[in-house]
Amino acid sequence: MPQIILFLAQLISGVGGCLYSSLGLSYMDDNIKKSKTPALMSFTFCLRMLGPAIGYTISSICLKMYISPSLTPTIINSDPRWLGAWWLGWLILAGIILCLAFFFCEFER
Repeated sequence: MPQIILFLAQLISGVGGCLYSSLGLSYMDDNIKKSKTPALMSFTFCLRMLGPAIGYTISSICLKMYISPSLTPTIINSDPRWLGAWWLGWLILAGIILCLAFFFCEFER
């Protein structure tokens, strides 16, 4: 059963990546001035590569904190029983997305 779940997760991830690569880039190519297309596409690829690196950095920082930041742990973070605040990264990313969403709402229709 775990193999089936992992296979389906990879399948969905692959379909999502394929749609971006085929439809997203052609949409950008059609709707941007031809002189600006190479710069914006390279900027897009750069951000797509930086995204996972930023995510790993945020998770590394969050996992160094105890799972309940209000409590003082009796173990250190190198102990195998340590549980990091894995959920804190989701809150950080949600806050960033909400801030960016405000700016996107200000665009003209």
